[in-house]
Amino acid sequence: IPKVTQFIVDKGISYFESKEGKQKLGKMIEDFLATRGMLGNMIGMFLGNESLVDKVQPEVIKFLKNDETKVLVTTLIGREWNSIQDMTFNELDQKWGFVEKGSRILDTVIDTLKVDELLSKPISTYLKPNEEKIIKEWLPMVVDVSTKYLISHLDEILKQLKLEDVVREQVESFAVERLEDIILSISRKEFKMITYLGALLGGIIGGLQAIIVMFIQ
Repeated sequence: IPKVTQFIVDKGISYFESKEGKQKLGKMIEDFLATRGMLGNMIGMFLGNESLVDKVQPEVIKFLKNDETKVLVTTLIGREWNSIQDMTFNELDQKWGFVEKGSRILDTVIDTLKVDELLSKPISTYLKPNEEKIIKEWLPMVVDVSTKYLISHLDEILKQLKLEDVVREQVESFAVERLEDIILSISRKEFKMITYLGALLGGIIGGLQAIIVMFIQ
């Protein structure tokens, strides 16, 4: 809030020091005198509008530069900010018309950027000119970042996927006959390999025994 206050005060000083600000100040004095009837006309006649502006302008700038002015503006903004925080979105919209103003701004942006025209074009229109850069730079970077993320969060991802529960549910949903077929198909392969290995070892041992017997005799 103090930064906002300083910004407002600085802009105010800059404005009223400018030619435009002086003219606006003169118009305000003229309108003020016009509402005071004969007294205003007499003051304007004796002093003149230009003379009043020359006297009022330095006082306005002096007022804005005063530290008490900053304190006053800070207090007012703080009070308004506290009030805003207690308001609902509907109340804010009723007070400042956010929805209507936001819609107008959005329409202006859409018209200026020709969003409808941009969205009606195929994606290839935007990808084709950058094809080489996408393939050689962007895609490897995306893959690298994605891979590092997956590796660093693998445990968490597996927990989120609940793979153990999925496997358990799938196994529990199997029919008993299906489980028996799976177990027997695996065991047959293992038993066959054991049989072949036993035959091989038996042949090797038998051959060695035969050789030893020949040497002994």
